[in-house]
Amino acid sequence: MKYSDYETAKRTRIKWLVVMAIFTLATINLFSYNKGDYRTKWGGNFEDLGLWEYYNGSGWENATQLPSSPFANTIYINTQNIAIHTSIIIEGGLVITGTLQLYSGIAVTINKDANCEIGTIQIYSASKLINNGKIKNGNTNSSITVMDGGTLENNGLISNSYESQNCQVTANSNGIIIFGSQGSITGNCSFTANYGSTIATSNPQGMDGSLTCSGTIIYNRPYLIFNGSEPQITGSKIPEQVLGIDFNNPTGISLSKNIKLVYTSLVHSGTTLYFGMSVIEEAWWGSGTFSMEDSSSIATANPDGFSSTGKTGSLQVGTRNYNSNGNYIFNGTVHQQTGDFNPAPNPYTVNDIIFDNLAGVTLTNPITVVSTMELLNGDLSYNILPQGVDGYYSPDVQKVSIDKNGTLMYNFMAESLPFQNNNAFVNRKWILKGNFNGTKKITFNWNEDEDNHFNWNVHNFPKVYSSNSDEPLVTIWNPAHPRKISFIALSFLNAKDDVFYYIGRGMDDTLPVTLSSFIATQTSSSTVKLSWTTQSETNVMGFNILRSNQSNLDTATSLGYFTPATNTSQIRTYQCTDQVFATGIYYYWLEVVDFNGTNSFYGPAIADIQNIGNQTPSIPVKEGFHSIAPNPIDYEARIFYGIPSKSPTLIQVYNLKGQKVRTILNETKDSGNFHLLWDAKDDQGSQLANGNYILRMDASGKVWTKKITILH
Repeated sequence: MKYSDYETAKRTRIKWLVVMAIFTLATINLFSYNKGDYRTKWGGNFEDLGLWEYYNGSGWENATQLPSSPFANTIYINTQNIAIHTSIIIEGGLVITGTLQLYSGIAVTINKDANCEIGTIQIYSASKLINNGKIKNGNTNSSITVMDGGTLENNGLISNSYESQNCQVTANSNGIIIFGSQGSITGNCSFTANYGSTIATSNPQGMDGSLTCSGTIIYNRPYLIFNGSEPQITGSKIPEQVLGIDFNNPTGISLSKNIKLVYTSLVHSGTTLYFGMSVIEEAWWGSGTFSMEDSSSIATANPDGFSSTGKTGSLQVGTRNYNSNGNYIFNGTVHQQTGDFNPAPNPYTVNDIIFDNLAGVTLTNPITVVSTMELLNGDLSYNILPQGVDGYYSPDVQKVSIDKNGTLMYNFMAESLPFQNNNAFVNRKWILKGNFNGTKKITFNWNEDEDNHFNWNVHNFPKVYSSNSDEPLVTIWNPAHPRKISFIALSFLNAKDDVFYYIGRGMDDTLPVTLSSFIATQTSSSTVKLSWTTQSETNVMGFNILRSNQSNLDTATSLGYFTPATNTSQIRTYQCTDQVFATGIYYYWLEVVDFNGTNSFYGPAIADIQNIGNQTPSIPVKEGFHSIAPNPIDYEARIFYGIPSKSPTLIQVYNLKGQKVRTILNETKDSGNFHLLWDAKDDQGSQLANGNYILRMDASGKVWTKKITILH
């Protein structure tokens, strides 16, 4: 060999050595094995011990046992077609340069901090790949294919950062892909949902949040499920056509665009579907059926509302199963009509109906509202009055609320208008129309501008008047909420006559009680003494004590002890005790019950209870009859009683001959303290004659009696 040839050959060998060294270093860097890692030697079953090698820290040797679960090291799938039939949790790493096939109904779980690089994964029937971390593309094109009946649950990321390569995620027919709230396919990835596959997402951004990939997205009529736990949109990346779509999110779902429906769509119980201006319509190859479960809700901004027929409104599919136990919301920005929708199984019946449209809504069809009609914004006009309404709620528009109690108001309407009159202290009047059999609790409210910032208090309290009477109605008023007042109606006075309600001042300017003190004092480890002193009392029935562990009267509960008043002009001191069973601060209010129906509240008095253990405070039950106020009775009395345990409870009135004249109560009651009103009438509604009677209560296997006197 010539010298020059020798030098050339020498240089060539050096170059190859350098290349091999670089390759070796690169390989060591790519696969930096750790003791305890596993790798495959050839294809076959994952459970075949003979295909595994084990890294002992310096080299590879045949494995003596299969990879355990959970697996804290790295598993290398280097060969084609490794079929796994055993569930495993990957905590360390999973590197697939070949193909991993999931069979036999097993689950492969990638934990949050695991390192997962893939080539090909195939998920077969009843098997599941659960990604709680990050699955990334290897150094070649990769794919995850969900076969018929398989499931991919992606709670983390499936990503590809290689511009020259692609990661393809595919759901075949009957394959299922589930996206968690943070689950996403991102980067240079493509996504395909074939005919009959199911794609579910709980991502708040819907399919837009689940598919942030830059590759192609292909749909061929899949099923979709939206099942998040926070307000959710469907996203603009939803397919134009779906075989079916489920809405199952208790915090609400909003449609982002129109959907063509082939088969079925369902709004689950507790879910509100907000259509906005979007439409669910029939598809090219199927007319579609839309259904609602009980207690589901649908909301529309469409001017034509909801329709049961034709191509109008938010729903334009072949079959529209509106639910008479569902709720309906109209919240557009232009004037709406409710439409001709007809729920089932009870025709033209809904649970709740809500109008929240500043531009107004027209009720176009007759309707029965078995729960509450709500007018939150705008005006409500009627082509026909409602067939029946139980509750009504419009605190900002009509400024009136009517509690639901199972009694329907027929041909009901409510209206509130500006009103100025010398006798009115509030520049507003209320018109209520409708017929009902029973009672309804009506609450009017107003704002400071409407009463010229009048200082309502126990000296100057509001009263409800009707325009055809000078006498105020018996009302319920709490100085803690001075611009709200309630009364019990047996009928609407203007059901036949053109009369209205308005707010005036209480006719009696005399304060029923002049209170000089109200004090709560801890007298033992678990006893609080309540004492109050009055300077004078006028027309007072008696006193109740209420307790709460919050400084809010609305959260307080009556202790169940009624103390009759003496109605004296002299100083009078009253006392009662309360047992508490936990340390902490307790707030007490004194309720003054007036004979004319006014309830006034004083307090709170505060007791700071220390060192009595850590039990739940409870109100003790005082068995039998506590008191009757007044006694003798004129025309009405409050009867206070306690039930020691849940049981059927019967309260009846007997004359002195032992003849029953009235059944006041016959129902099952829970354990507790209660009170009721008796109008001193018999079972036929006739006023009982003056004299003595016996009040009898049967409950909890015991009998209590108390003498009661009627003196008109």
